Amino acid sequence: MNKQLIKAIEKRLVYRRNAETKASFYRQSGSSEVLPLRINFSIDPVGFQRIAQTGRAAIYRKVADCKARFTRKDTPSPYWIANSRTEERVSFSLWDCPDFPLLLGFADVGRTNEHGRIENTPDLVVIVRTLDNCRDTLDVRIYPGLYRQREAVLTILNEEVRKQGPTIF
Repeated sequence: MNKQLIKAIEKRLVYRRNAETKASFYRQSGSSEVLPLRINFSIDPVGFQRIAQTGRAAIYRKVADCKARFTRKDTPSPYWIANSRTEERVSFSLWDCPDFPLLLGFADVGRTNEHGRIENTPDLVVIVRTLDNCRDTLDVRIYPGLYRQREAVLTILNEEVRKQGPTIF
C-alpha cells in the first residue's frame, strides 16, 4: 500500500466533547462533508448497544461505539441518503487493534439505507489515541474504500503517529 495514496484520500476530523455531556462530541476541524457536526461516542464496554458474539464480535473486542444523526445544519455527505421516510444516521462499533497501540480502534462506517436499516460501507474509520485517551478529544481518520486493506492502512498510520508523537488539539 502506498503511503502517498493513503494520505491523499484520508479524511481527518477532530471532535471535542461537550463539557456538559458524557458522550456528545462536536467537530472542531476537518471536512464538513463526511460525518455530522455532532456525534455520540462512548468508550463504555457495553456502549450504546450490546453486540451478539457472532461475526466480527467473535474475532475482535469492541472498544467503543459511535452514533450520529444528520440534521439540516449538516453538509451533504456520502453517508447521507436523503429521503423523507428514514432518519439519516451513521453508526459503527470500534474494534480493538492490539497490534497497533497508538490507535484506539477501527471500524467500517455504517449508514442508513433507503429502508432505514444500517448497512456497512467499504470505508475504513480509525480513531487515533489522543493524550486524554479519547475521553475529551477524538482524532478520526476515514479512508474511503479501504476497509479490506485495513492491515496495511493501520500499519502505516500507526508508524506515522509513532514518528510524529501525540497530537495536541
